[in-house]
Amino acid sequence: MKLDIRSRRFVFRAALVIVWFFALALLFVNARGHILLVDNAGKDEYSAFSAVKVSVNGEKPLAFNAGDRDRFFVSGSKAHIKIEAGRGETHPSLPFETDIRLPLRPDALLLSLPRLAAGVNALEVFNAAAYTPEEKTAAAEDAPIPAETGF
Repeated sequence: MKLDIRSRRFVFRAALVIVWFFALALLFVNARGHILLVDNAGKDEYSAFSAVKVSVNGEKPLAFNAGDRDRFFVSGSKAHIKIEAGRGETHPSLPFETDIRLPLRPDALLLSLPRLAAGVNALEVFNAAAYTPEEKTAAAEDAPIPAETGF
C-alpha cells in the first residue's frame, strides 16, 4: 500500500516530533544538575573521619576534617565518589571508591561520608529548614560578603 504525499509528510512529522520528545527527555535526565553537600560529620553510630580527601567525578580532591561540609555541583544521574585517607587517618575502609545514583527530583542532596564508607544508605534530601538557629548563624558568619553591597 502506497501512501500519498500528505500521509507520508504527516507520518514523517509525527515521527520527528516523537524523536525530539525522547531526545529532550534523555537530555533532561542526563544533564540535570544537583547540589551535592558532602558531610564528614559523625551521625548515629558512625564516627567522622579525622582527615580525608574527597573527589567527586574526578575533580580535584578537597580535604575534609571531622565535622566539615562542602558542596559540589554534579550533573547527571550518577556521581563517582573517591575517598582517600588524609594526614594521620588510619581507617580500615580507606581508600574507598563508589558510584552513587542521584534521584531526579531534589536539587540539594546531603551525602554522609562515614555512612557511605560503612556501606549503608548515605544519601538524603537536604532540608535547610531542619537547621538549628545556631547552625544558621554560624553558616551566615562564614558566608563571603558580596562585592557589590549597594552602599
